[in-house]
Amino acid sequence: MTDKINTITDRLSSPASMVILRLRNKTVIDATGIAELEELADQLQKSGRSMLLCGARSQPEALMREAGFDRHAGSENIGESITEALKRADEIYNTRICAPAAGVDS
Repeated sequence: MTDKINTITDRLSSPASMVILRLRNKTVIDATGIAELEELADQLQKSGRSMLLCGARSQPEALMREAGFDRHAGSENIGESITEALKRADEIYNTRICAPAAGVDS
């Protein structure tokens, strides 16, 4: 998992406005993995981007809940399926694109 997280952090200078992590093949996660995901979520948020997670199996999902991971990514950004993640990505994109700029009258 560390290698995959490092690949994402190495690319943080890319223009992608959000990252979707599909966790369906991740059967087990430990405290180190949770800490890495928290750090990634925080880095993305600081750079104005979003991290969406989907498809976590029971053990990773339970540990993320127990660790309070939603405080880093936002509970609305954690879903059960890629379909939910893509729907949420669309909502975020439309909010950012369609939201009027601060101080600008419509």
